[in-house]
Formats: sequence, C-alpha cells, structure tokens
Amino acid sequence: MSESGALTLASLAQMLQTHPWNTRPARLNFEVKPQTEWLISVGYGRKGADLSPARDHQSYPEIPQASMRGLLRDAVESLASWYPVALGLLCGAGTGAADFCGTGSSDKACLACRTFGSPLRRGGWYVSAAGLSDLQRALYQQLDPPPHPRDSWDAPTRLALRESLFQRRMRVAMNAELGRADEHKLFDFETAVSDLRLHGFAEERPPLMPDVQTRAADIVALAVSLSLIERVGSHRRKGWGQVHVQSVVLTCDAEQAPNLPLTGPVLSSLAGELLDRPAAAVGARSEARP
Repeated sequence: MSESGALTLASLAQMLQTHPWNTRPARLNFEVKPQTEWLISVGYGRKGADLSPARDHQSYPEIPQASMRGLLRDAVESLASWYPVALGLLCGAGTGAADFCGTGSSDKACLACRTFGSPLRRGGWYVSAAGLSDLQRALYQQLDPPPHPRDSWDAPTRLALRESLFQRRMRVAMNAELGRADEHKLFDFETAVSDLRLHGFAEERPPLMPDVQTRAADIVALAVSLSLIERVGSHRRKGWGQVHVQSVVLTCDAEQAPNLPLTGPVLSSLAGELLDRPAAAVGARSEARP
C-alpha cells in the first residue's frame, strides 16, 4: 500500500517482494454472475434433449476450464490490442499469424503468450473452471449436510432441486445449407438458469517471474480483463449467454496472506495507472511484428 493507503502498481510490486508473495503463486478468485439463461454445449444431449450445458462430475452446471481460459484470453488480447503502448504488441498468438513468442525470457514475451502460453512456450497462469460454490452445492447435493431443516429432504427431492438448475427449451431447427428453417422439425435443448453464482480462479504457475514489476502489471491486466467478460459465446448451438464478473479478489495459498479486492475504484485506479504507462515501462515485447 502507498502512504495514503491506496493500492498502486508500485505498492503491489513491493508487496510481491515480501513473504509469502515472493514464494507463493498469486491467485485471483473471481465470481461470475450470469445475467441470462446460458448454454455452453458439451456436444450431446441428455434425457432426450438434442443439446445440454456443460456439467461437472456432480452434474452441476459449470463453465468448463477450457471455455473459461478462452474467455479470459480473448479479453486479454482485446485489452492488449486497445492499449499496445502500455501493454506491448501481441505476437501471432493474438493476430492469427505464425510468429509466436519463443522459449526465451518469460518477462520479454508478449502478454498473451506470457500469461497463457503458445505452441512454443508454457503459460505462466492456470485458469480453473467456474462452478457453483460449496454453499450452493450444499443445497443440492445428496450427501448428508450439517443440521438444518433440509435434512428432511429425501434423495428424489434433492435430485429435483438439482435439475431445477436447468430449463428445457425448444425452437425450430435451421437448415444450414438452405439458410431457413426446416419444416416440421424442432430442436430441443437445455439451458442453465441465471440465478447462479459461479466461482473460479486464475493462479500463477511456478516458477514465479523474478521481475515483480511485470508480475504486478500482469495481475492488474488479468483483473481488468476479467471485468471485460460479458458473454460466454455467440453461437446459438455451441454457446451463448450474458454474464458479468462482479468480484475479483487477489490472494495466495498462505494462511497469513490478505484478501485484496480488485473491484470498483481500486481496480479503476490500478487500470488507469497501468494503461497510461509509457512504452519504456512495458516489460512485454514491444518491437514491431515483421
């Protein structure tokens, strides 16, 4: 923290030099709140539906790890393309070209490759799936919960509650070749309800980057990118739905580590400081692409 108590890039970098941040990976815990019904297709249906949302091993709805990672990477690449001076130019990972960052110094790679990796390098961050919290699971799981009036619920009732997280929908099937609806054909699918709180995290992968200035900038860039996620897809068959990331907290897996909320005015201040940096302060690759 600065003398005024506000979190700045400099104070964040200074904090990363102290215990336990200098030995433990930083973690960004986030909460995704769907704004509408949503669907991330698993490629098959269940119980007669043509298409069903992704579910975890306990049949709860989730945004899969690969989808969550892709959403965050898209947001990071969009942010870097909007502010190339502050965040550095992207390599082929963000442009569709073939010139990916190689296996050299991680703090000299472009932001996308440094964070998520490329065919030539390992990414510095892991992104988890986004699923229901333990508190929400306790309402639907069939295991014995703590003493509570819901102890009287039998297994069929719990299963019915779990299935209430999904809704069946039906629409006319489209003929892709003709570009119009097929007569007398309906498409049956499921969606996940909007009244959910999905929790996930993004965590640094060891070994930690020695340059704490770049570490601090990457943490802020990821937090800003999380706030940019507004949809889970745009394809009516493969994935769609409006979402909002409404809580981002910086912490690490140590008992004495504080929880630092990176939302609202705090994130706005850090984002303004990050995106107004001159090119000389950028640790990411800054040379022009060939």
